[in-house]
Amino acid sequence: MKNTITVINLSCFILLKIGCTQPSVNEEKRQGVNHLAVIKQFLEARKLKDKETYMRLVAPDMKVWYEEKKGDGIDWNPESAWTKWDEFFNAEKRYSVFTQDSNAVTVIVYEINDFYKLVDREESPVRLTWWMNTQGKIEGYLVKSMNNSTAFGSLNEFEAWAKENHPAELAYLMPDGNINPEGDRPARWKKILLDWRKKSGFPYLGFD
Repeated sequence: MKNTITVINLSCFILLKIGCTQPSVNEEKRQGVNHLAVIKQFLEARKLKDKETYMRLVAPDMKVWYEEKKGDGIDWNPESAWTKWDEFFNAEKRYSVFTQDSNAVTVIVYEINDFYKLVDREESPVRLTWWMNTQGKIEGYLVKSMNNSTAFGSLNEFEAWAKENHPAELAYLMPDGNINPEGDRPARWKKILLDWRKKSGFPYLGFD
């Protein structure tokens, strides 16, 4: 009888230890749903420009990485030049394929905007991976482009035209060969692209 009681007590002790060190399936599921909910709430708040809500969901030292998570990352700025670029070019984004892996949430976002239209670029997919800290706040995310044969549209064609006709303007818009979204560049990009399309015989897009 004594041995039986000892075995029962030992079994209870083992079960308690497992319960303390390993979350149940339901607990893991609950945590995963919470992470997904936070990301979706954040994206919706950004869309609605609800600063109070989206700032409440992020860590104060939130970071951003591009293409690969290497180094310390860049401090996230909710009013960055790229954010203003998206607003100027009327960016439309749709999010799909939300997946959860431990403390990370991955989202595929498809974007179209007036800049893409001006260079005949199709809706392009980008993979965003978000990481959550132990307090349930968003601590950072990675922006990773996805392979797309039409990613550049007619941009290379425009560059060749601009090098011949407006080299100084092209150098200002693309220092080091990359698009720079800062300052007055969005408006100047739109102006020169409309001029290029008109002079090159491209169809009218319905906006000026």
